[in-house]
Amino acid sequence: MGMDKVAVNSKIGSLVREIADNYKDIGNLYYFINEYDNAENAYMDAIKVDENYYKAHYNLGNIYFEKEDYKKAIKSWSKTIEIRPSHIKARYNLAHTFHVKKMYEKAKEEYLEVLNISPDYGEVYNEIGMVYYDMGEYENSLNAFMTAIKIDPDEVDTYFNVANTYYEMEDYVKAATFYEVFSNKVPDETHALNNLADTLLKIGRKDEALKVINNVLELDPEYGAAICTLGEIYDTMGETKKAIENFEKSIKLTENKSLQKHAEYKIKQFKKSKKGKKK
Repeated sequence: MGMDKVAVNSKIGSLVREIADNYKDIGNLYYFINEYDNAENAYMDAIKVDENYYKAHYNLGNIYFEKEDYKKAIKSWSKTIEIRPSHIKARYNLAHTFHVKKMYEKAKEEYLEVLNISPDYGEVYNEIGMVYYDMGEYENSLNAFMTAIKIDPDEVDTYFNVANTYYEMEDYVKAATFYEVFSNKVPDETHALNNLADTLLKIGRKDEALKVINNVLELDPEYGAAICTLGEIYDTMGETKKAIENFEKSIKLTENKSLQKHAEYKIKQFKKSKKGKKK
């Protein structure tokens, strides 16, 4: 007795899924050894077998992202979501890619879709906070970061992001507080310590700023930004010679053009002031 049509179609469907799975697994093996072209071909073979095989579309998006072909990555993850709207990883990756491409509104929309599916996804609040930050919406940014901290207080980078946001809002007291919190958790992070010293200087705590920046330069004696900050501290202390020495040194050590220009400006101001006094 032969199989009926329903049973045959069911068996065919099962075999198709198995073939697609096999191609996907082959693609994964190539992906893990960084052979992205071979992985891409395997995922494409899986899609040829089953055009609605969302796992292959998703993995294809990962390949394109690694190859920095963001347009194709967006297309692949969008297809994944079209087939499987609740696919959180595809939405997250899509949002992240929109953010990388500075498509902030679209990034925000996708992150919010992730939160609709998983409201306690703390990392997403941190990411959407960064989107708001880049858009200059600092209050929204703070709200997102604070929610992230509430959900996962051990995610240290969020404290750094809060500090940066308060700094942009020119609330230097709160910025210093959160830089201190972050630095207590990650004591050897020189970027954060330099920011802390700069912020302490802005609120008049120059002795503490000097102590912090000396700590930074013990960790990294050739950190140009910290040497520039040391120049600023000596400037506020009236030690002009030391300030100029550090500004000159920072110009040689940093590749940051805006920092170089700032240090050059400060040196010119000192020289102009010196000429004025001679008259």
